[in-house]
Amino acid sequence: MPNDSFGFGAKKKGTLDLTGIPKGPPEVSPEREAAAIQRGEELGYVRREAPVSVGEAVSALQIPAPAPSQRVTRQRVKRNENVRTVFIRGPEQVIDEFIAYVNEKGYGSYWEALRHLMDLDKAK
Repeated sequence: MPNDSFGFGAKKKGTLDLTGIPKGPPEVSPEREAAAIQRGEELGYVRREAPVSVGEAVSALQIPAPAPSQRVTRQRVKRNENVRTVFIRGPEQVIDEFIAYVNEKGYGSYWEALRHLMDLDKAK
């Protein structure tokens, strides 16, 4: 035991014998793959393959696709001012009320609601 270096001593010269390790993915018959996929779906697993189209992605999630006229895209406005991030921790009820307030009033972001509340306070 005194001569044992616990793997931290000089490395042995030579290479690893990797001849028994197969290269590439394992060969699986289509029937066996289909049976495995069926068993997985029965257990609630969802396939992770990239969908070919948006329709496939939506049907895989079982969510009805919105009509093209109903899709809303949000236009981001780039501002030329410096930006800072504030993380606020607070009681869950207060934070939930603030989020509901922002959504109810239709603010595009939390900072816009904060600016409005500060302006109201200054106007007093």
